Amino acid sequence: MEDLVGIIGGLGSKAAATFVSSLVERTEAKNDQEHVNFLMLNHAAVPDRSAYILDHTKPNPLPALLEDVRLLTKANVSFIVIPCNTAHYFYDSLQSATPVPIIHMIRETVAFIQEHFPDARKIGILATKGTIAGNMYQEELERAGLVPAVPPEDIQMAVHRLIFEQVKQGKAVDYHLYYSVLENMYKMGCDTIILGCTELSVIEKGAAEHVYRIVDAQEVLVERTICLAGKKVIQTQKSSKNLNEWRNIV
Repeated sequence: MEDLVGIIGGLGSKAAATFVSSLVERTEAKNDQEHVNFLMLNHAAVPDRSAYILDHTKPNPLPALLEDVRLLTKANVSFIVIPCNTAHYFYDSLQSATPVPIIHMIRETVAFIQEHFPDARKIGILATKGTIAGNMYQEELERAGLVPAVPPEDIQMAVHRLIFEQVKQGKAVDYHLYYSVLENMYKMGCDTIILGCTELSVIEKGAAEHVYRIVDAQEVLVERTICLAGKKVIQTQKSSKNLNEWRNIV
């Protein structure tokens, strides 16, 4: 099949469904035939990525992810995307297992900030404990000359509750808690906040319009996927207010 995109999903399943939904919604198309061709493996049984990063005695997700990469390679996909930030801890091993390009979600997100927010300096990182511990965003931001800001323990625990105790468990989202997390990151001096977990992308999709300048890593990956598939993107990425307006709200 021409220009077939491979997607490794199920990390988690609700986030993967949101990714695919956004992929369809944000592709400029007049008919069915103008949409992106994709093959998604919703591999929900892959062991928890954060648990392994934090404790290597836990089940290792890499063998399952390698299996997915090999299956998509055999399917002759043009490139592979993984809508899971934490899974990029294994990126080098996965890319070395296939000649098919795997799009690096974290690098694309940092590049998006550089292109769209040249005034950005201090970047808040909201992600799983595993992504934070793996230093993936910190390293890419520093390489780009930006200052990464990791949440203190109380804010990280709030992020953990939103991801693992609400979205992943299919429970109602505490939006007051979500907005509080964004506000507290802003009070730390952040001028831009990365949503570096696809469960947070699920939350942002259902959020009311707000003043916090966020960059949703999943939406960045959606845009890049559409472009690489040779299609046009419908621009809806929230950019909020300009930096001076944003600074004056508190």
